[in-house]
Formats: sequence, structure tokens, C-alpha cells
Amino acid sequence: MKKYPSNLQVLERGHYEALLKLAFEEDRAVDDASTLAVFPHDDSAKATLVAREPGLLAGIEVFEAAFLEIDSNISFRRHKADKDQFQANEHIIDIEGSIRTILRAERIGLNFISFMSGIATRTKKYADAAARYQVKLLDTRKTIPGFRYLSKYSTAVGGAQNHRMNLAEMGMLKDNHIAKAGNITKAIESFRRACPGIPLQVEIDSFSQLTDCLASKPDLILLDNMTNEQLKKCSDYIHSFNRENNTRVLIEASGGFNLENLDRLRDTGVQYVSIGALTQQVSPVDFGLEISE
Repeated sequence: MKKYPSNLQVLERGHYEALLKLAFEEDRAVDDASTLAVFPHDDSAKATLVAREPGLLAGIEVFEAAFLEIDSNISFRRHKADKDQFQANEHIIDIEGSIRTILRAERIGLNFISFMSGIATRTKKYADAAARYQVKLLDTRKTIPGFRYLSKYSTAVGGAQNHRMNLAEMGMLKDNHIAKAGNITKAIESFRRACPGIPLQVEIDSFSQLTDCLASKPDLILLDNMTNEQLKKCSDYIHSFNRENNTRVLIEASGGFNLENLDRLRDTGVQYVSIGALTQQVSPVDFGLEISE
């Protein structure tokens, strides 16, 4: 089995190029009426991206790419890098070049870096909280369509581990798969025949499903919407099974976890917790772009 979970550590231009082009098309940046009216001559200018609140930085490369998308002569001087924390009023990056370019690309660049830093900032809070209980944080596929790579890169910056990037990267058998297949054993056998070498996770919501599931030795088991007592009982059983069979079936919990109740994971033996709110409930970080001259 390949290493899992794995993290999206580096963004490639292909991960966001189409989004940039779409952003400029919908904003009609080339036809910026205000900028063209006030600046009939393309003067040079300097600007600084300033944080208006504390946070964790993610997306500085995409921010720069927004300006370079329409002008390769724009230059930058970074004061912060992705994964850096910042405080209110701190300078993040200086920009120098065409005033028309700076004003046309300003909002698009801000939208991306605010969104991504918002995810990273929220994720760090969750990752730090989960770590207190020796549990690692996973993100989910609950992302805005088109923003999968940017979202998962941002959760990785914040300290989470990326769950499967897409449906092909890893199998996950849920209630509907199992019901239609007939039972857990049949569903797992079908997957193993069709997808040898691809990691497999099986979702269960009761202890009664666990014995059949473990007999087929999936790579991961997802304990979904369980009480503390159920989490503990299932985890103990899985750890015992691993010791007796020299296996390494991993344990993930999901369902209803938030910053206020992560202490439910204390002493349960769960290794991972997945939380959709990391990418579903995004509070963008407030940045401003200030023209200096």
C-alpha cells in the first residue's frame, strides 16, 4: 500500500491556472472602467499587502500569480512565506509595477490569499486541539468545486493531513456500497479484485459491523457518528486485532466534531479525526492592499 495519508506540499500552476483565468474573465479586469479613467497613462506604483488581523499565511504564490497573469513585469518582495504566522498590521509582501495592473489584479489576488489563509488559520486551531489528544487531523472532499487543490494545500499548511484527493486515489466503502453489494465482506472482496494496490477504507457506524470488516483487513476503518463509548470499544478491538494479526489497520473518527468537543477523542485510541468544516466553513482572513506611491 502506498503511504497514506500524503500531503499536498507544493502547488503547481496547473492546480490554479484555470481558476485565475476564470477570475479575470468574470471580473472583466481588462475593461476596468475606474482604473482606465483615473490613470490614462500607465504610471508605476508601489503597494504593500497588509494583514488586518492575525492568521496563518497560505496562498502567497497564487496571490503573486494573479498580477503576473496580466503583467510579467510586476516585481515582489516577500516579508512572509506560506506557513508563517502574522499579526494585525504586519506587512506580507511588497509589489512594484504598473498601477493599472496592481488595481486590476488587486481584488482577485486578495480573494485567493484571503480564502486560503482562512482555511490554513482555521485548520491550525483544529490541528493543535487534536494533537492534545494524540490524534491527527484529516481534511475531507467537502470543498468548493474547482478549489480542491487550493483547499487541500491550505489545510496541509495549517497542519492537517490530506485525506484522499479524489475518488480514484483511494477506495472508501460506505453504507450504500455495502447495502448494494449485500454485506461488508462482499463489498471488500469486489474492491480488492478490481483495485489491487489501492488503499481501502471502510465506514462503519456500529460495533456489530466491525468483526466482518476486520476479517477482510482493510487499510483504514472510519468510525462514523459514534458515541465516546463506541469509539473506545471499537478502537480497542482494532488495536487488539492488529497486535494479534501483525496488521496495521488505521482508525479514523468523523461526525459532529468541532473545536469545543474534540476532547471526546481523549483516551479512545482513535488515530485520526476528519472534519469537513475545515473547508466548508471558511472565514477569509482580512487583508488590505495599500498603495504607497
